[in-house]
Amino acid sequence: MLVTGSAQVELYSGDIRRFVIPFIGKKGEEEVASAIKGAHAARARVRELLDRAKRAVGIAIKQDEKAAMESLEK
Repeated sequence: MLVTGSAQVELYSGDIRRFVIPFIGKKGEEEVASAIKGAHAARARVRELLDRAKRAVGIAIKQDEKAAMESLEK
């Protein structure tokens, strides 16, 4: 939100002093950390499922749908 400089964006020490840094309690910090960990786990799971789906599509193209569905059940 705070931008100074003409061609290259710069932050001056006076600008940094105006930053507002919110502080939350330990419980709030733990909730945020838990949400972030959950998001990372969900992202890993989605990547795994996408890779499995890609392999299944490849099998369906080379063989047939039945073989592709069987590969997903493993």
